[in-house]
Amino acid sequence: MAKKARPNRIGIKGWWSGGKYGVEKWAYFFHRLTGLIIVLYLIAHIMHGGPWGAWWELIVVISFAYHAMNGVRLIITELGFGVGRPTLPSFPYVAESLMKTRPLFWILMTFSAIYMVLAIIGFAKGG
Repeated sequence: MAKKARPNRIGIKGWWSGGKYGVEKWAYFFHRLTGLIIVLYLIAHIMHGGPWGAWWELIVVISFAYHAMNGVRLIITELGFGVGRPTLPSFPYVAESLMKTRPLFWILMTFSAIYMVLAIIGFAKGG
């Protein structure tokens, strides 16, 4: 007998909300948001230009910086390089993988922030 599925009470809000799950959920949220920004920019760039073009380019560069560094983090984590060997669970449970993936997250986000600051400085200088 098949188990009856529960209705999705969160709806689309679950796709966007970071909730109580910490930095990983927010990283997921911003990864999706920056991906959408990049796609929308490409669509707008193909269809028409305009006076907001330079601002859109700055937003895309900032979005690209975050999206690329978070993508590198996801690749490293998914391939198992940033997680380490699995261990037997013993009480009290400690999320050892978080202790390995969070520093990686913060290191890559620091690189992303440096790139964003350089992009903003370049934009302010007009280059």
